[in-house]
Amino acid sequence: EIQIVSLKRAKPSSQELMELGQWYTKQQSIQQQEDDLNKQAIDLEKSIAILKNELHTFHPDLEEFRSNHPLVVNALEQKLQALQDEKSHLLLQQRLTQYAENLKAGSPCPLCGALEHPAINQGQDISHQVAANEKLITETNENLKHQQDQQFQVEKLQLRLQSLNDQQQDLHTKIQLNARNKIAHAQQFTWAGYSPSDESSYTSNKQELARIETQLAKVEQQLGEHQATLASVEEKLEKYNKALHQFERDEASKQAQINQNMGNLKTLRWSDYKMRESEAVEQEYTALKRSNLEIERDYIALSERLNELNSQFAAQNSLVQTIVEQLGHIERESQEADVTLQQLLEASPFETLEEIRQILAENLSVIQIRQELEQFQIQFETVKAQISQLEKKLVDQVYDENQFLAQEKILDESAQELKASTENVARLQQERDQLRIAYAKKENLQQQQIKLSLRHDNLKQLFNLFKGAGFVQYVSSIYLRQLCDHANIRFHRMTRNQLSLQLNDNNEFEIIDYLNEGKNRSVKTLSGGQAFQVSLSLALALAESVQSNSRAARNFFFIDEGFGTQDITSVNIVFETLLDLHKENRIVGIISHVEELKERIPVSLSIEKDEERGSQIFIN
Repeated sequence: EIQIVSLKRAKPSSQELMELGQWYTKQQSIQQQEDDLNKQAIDLEKSIAILKNELHTFHPDLEEFRSNHPLVVNALEQKLQALQDEKSHLLLQQRLTQYAENLKAGSPCPLCGALEHPAINQGQDISHQVAANEKLITETNENLKHQQDQQFQVEKLQLRLQSLNDQQQDLHTKIQLNARNKIAHAQQFTWAGYSPSDESSYTSNKQELARIETQLAKVEQQLGEHQATLASVEEKLEKYNKALHQFERDEASKQAQINQNMGNLKTLRWSDYKMRESEAVEQEYTALKRSNLEIERDYIALSERLNELNSQFAAQNSLVQTIVEQLGHIERESQEADVTLQQLLEASPFETLEEIRQILAENLSVIQIRQELEQFQIQFETVKAQISQLEKKLVDQVYDENQFLAQEKILDESAQELKASTENVARLQQERDQLRIAYAKKENLQQQQIKLSLRHDNLKQLFNLFKGAGFVQYVSSIYLRQLCDHANIRFHRMTRNQLSLQLNDNNEFEIIDYLNEGKNRSVKTLSGGQAFQVSLSLALALAESVQSNSRAARNFFFIDEGFGTQDITSVNIVFETLLDLHKENRIVGIISHVEELKERIPVSLSIEKDEERGSQIFIN
């Protein structure tokens, strides 16, 4: 333990080393981030320089290019339009010349329809001018396209250059932020004896800490082993002391038992056996004990045999009565079966029962015969189809014995495969029949299970009814559900069929929200207006229930507040409900501080407090 204390004192602070390690790790992360940002800045500068060189290849001065290039494009477009107009004029002249050349005396002019042509146009050959015009148009189009492509490339490079400049600006911001983080992180270095730029002291102390912790673990393990050995020795010592004390207590107990046994001797006398050998006394004791055990065993066996015979007699007597009842039932069924058998015999083609017995004695297997017939039919159809195919194949062929033997071998193999498939089909059909029988049994058992489950549920419900206050709760739940159903008639109308009231298994009211996929929620989540609507619906339903049970001709109750939480539409719906109640010859009183209600209520009472005369009631 002294060594452990010494090692713990010599151990560096693990918390300090952990915090220092986190500082160095963050310092490395910041430095790595700074290197990455600087590398990205260099790469961006190279990319920007490359783009600027590419832009310089189009034009040394970009501003001049931006200002002059639209003028050049516009001039080329105007030139192209002029050339196209000239081309149209030349083509028109060329077409007129062709018309003039084709005119003949007496033939109608294709343009004016005249039959005489006194002044025919003598046009010149302008095909070379048309070719020169088309060449100029092609050159102008190519030049215009070149200028447009050049503009597109310049704009594309400018967009890339702008994007790189934005990235360079963002990168510059990140570099400044990283520099500030680096300075702030350096200011957090407060550990004496360590250098922020040299981790050697931290590394050596960390290794020293690991060495001391390893040595400390070994020493603690050795201490634990010594303590375990000491505890084992102390445990054994305590065990031996307990055993010694137990021997002493056993000795005293045996002596007390001897004295007690000597005092318990009644028939026998200690003096008669005091001088005898213990073996002789033991033999006499064993003989008497054996005799007593045999007598006791015989008595028990005879008693059990008597009980068994009584049980068998009762069982046999009950069995005899059951057999007598079954025998009478069987005799009645036998008589009915004889009558039915005689009727079936008369309706059958057989004359006597002996013929039927002979057929039944043959022990024919209908299933096996049906399977054999099906197998034969399948084999017959297969062979028939094979023969037909072979006849078609052998129409124009010459008989070859080797080929015949090979085909015969294939046929034998196919027959064996067919036999195996047929056997497999028969086996599968048998398994299918067994599965059908098992499935029928399963359905029967499931029906029985459903009946037993229903019976169990009914018995459980009856048990709960007659257990404690279960019957009262059952009757209460029925009345509450009826009350809930009657309240929903008005509650649905008040909420436009958006909410519904129901009773859960704990006889507590819940709300079904149809605007939330019909999910249940607590009545505590209702707003003040909705809670008033629920309360009003339940109050009206309860009043109807009380009236029907008491068979009263009228009922009367008050509604205290709640209208202040309703909007105009909800107030209208509530008043329509109250007016319907009034038409049913029922009286409903409303207690409220809302002045707007006076306009809706035909008769109202206003109560004003007077300091001299007390509360004064006025009828409005």
